[in-house]
Amino acid sequence: MSALTITRAGPLATLQDAGRFGMLAHGISASGPMDRGAFAAAGAQLERAGATGIEITAAGLAFRAEGPLHLGCAGGTFGLSVNGKARDWPGRLALEAGDVVEVTPGPAGNYGYLRFDREIEVPPLLGSRATNLTVGLGGFKGRALRATASPSAARARRPWLQMRWRARGRSACCGGCMPSCSTPRCALPLPAAGSRFRPVSTAWACGWPTPTACSARSGG
Repeated sequence: MSALTITRAGPLATLQDAGRFGMLAHGISASGPMDRGAFAAAGAQLERAGATGIEITAAGLAFRAEGPLHLGCAGGTFGLSVNGKARDWPGRLALEAGDVVEVTPGPAGNYGYLRFDREIEVPPLLGSRATNLTVGLGGFKGRALRATASPSAARARRPWLQMRWRARGRSACCGGCMPSCSTPRCALPLPAAGSRFRPVSTAWACGWPTPTACSARSGG
């Protein structure tokens, strides 16, 4: 078991996975990453990637690793450091207990992603761990990530984000953003070469921006 303690969190930093599909008839959007390609690219940095990652906005994020783990990062152009030493973004990191990771604003990009070789231990709701801020559903208590009040307080309760080892392999067609490819939306065909329009359902499956992801970020 490993864990993260958040020490700084930019606005709207959330936990996201591939999304919560099939709930729109009940008024619940799919959520999931705003930039699906970057989410998948972060997972592709790792031999194994948990289905859930951290989506950060332009203000970045900082955390302390409470145990050994590997991290993959991608999306935009952010600054990245470990214990004050600059590291490459995008890239892969091997972290040990006590390592402090800082993601800072860079010259480009609104969204970045941190994926881990562990599954983040938050309960799935309606088949997904994705955060929907509009209705306060999923993720970490249905809200954006926040810094822990103090390291000692965090340890007294328990570390912020618990993680467990992920033994399953990545999904080939989803670039690591899903644990399996048995759902019908993964089997949707890509548009034919030269097609002028992209079917909305195919866009959901293959990573183009979706209105449902945007609508899940309008809450606080």
